[in-house]
Amino acid sequence: PCLSGSNPFRVAPTTCSGYPFRKSNAKRASRAAVRRLPVDERAFRQWFSLFGGEILVNLVIYADESGTHGGKAGSQPHSEVATVAGYAGKVDGWVKLRRDWKAVLDKHHADYFHYSPLRYALRIAERGGSVYQNGNPYRGWSKSQAEDFLLDCARVAAAGNRLSLGVDFDTRGYSQSTIPEHLKMANPPAGAVWMFYETAMRQIKRHWPTARGPIVFCFDQTDSQEWLAEAHLVHSEFKRAYEKKLPRIGGISFEDKKQPENYGLQAADLYAGRLRELARLILKYDPAQDMPLTELDSVLFGKFKVKSMREVLSRRSSIKLDRPTA
Repeated sequence: PCLSGSNPFRVAPTTCSGYPFRKSNAKRASRAAVRRLPVDERAFRQWFSLFGGEILVNLVIYADESGTHGGKAGSQPHSEVATVAGYAGKVDGWVKLRRDWKAVLDKHHADYFHYSPLRYALRIAERGGSVYQNGNPYRGWSKSQAEDFLLDCARVAAAGNRLSLGVDFDTRGYSQSTIPEHLKMANPPAGAVWMFYETAMRQIKRHWPTARGPIVFCFDQTDSQEWLAEAHLVHSEFKRAYEKKLPRIGGISFEDKKQPENYGLQAADLYAGRLRELARLILKYDPAQDMPLTELDSVLFGKFKVKSMREVLSRRSSIKLDRPTA
């Protein structure tokens, strides 16, 4: 018998088949609802559920790195600054991005989005030429084709309630700093990974104060064993630090960004690529100009109510030269 006085049924709600809202029914209804989803959406949710927890309340972070190819001195072209950036969001938001991103790819007859070759194709087109290298997926594109594709992807990336996350690390500045050599990091570009995790956890707690996790970190796949080892090291350190805190940290995954379930990585690639360009301006690796606010930056940073390029640049944080700690 029910003794609480709040339950009108004289049965135990979680065990008796006479109770119409018992938990077992709710779970079966949830599973049935998932089975009714489109095949691609169902596959995404099933992939995410492998990391544990109730999939509708968890967060996925899709992140990408840029400029980490220059070694400890950042000596190779465009490797002076290392950037790790991306977006954090709830599963439903990623499902919507997946649909919208595919619509943009179909509209522009593109197989996938990749920031660096697209920007290269755009620069060539702005000078009246066209890219014809077989390795560039945007060969033969006109200036208007490249610009429209970039802006359409940026609009999808910036839409919704996803949280943008990004950090940069002055690799060359670090290598030339006065820090004693025996105290310097063996792989300075990986400093951006430590900073990214610190930023991600701090901003997620501010943006979703009741989030319980687990938070899944998904990065673009790579052949760099050094990068993989550093990412796993940082992830394990933060996971250990948050063992008794909320939100919990779940798994780490390295995925193929060309696959539909990982379109979030293409959005992260766009964000990371643009942030690295901005960081190069701030650190004077590229000549900074008092240029008008670009349409791309208006889209990517519109939520921050920026009105000029100078304001966009001033919002960047100073680059730390000491190793961040978990």
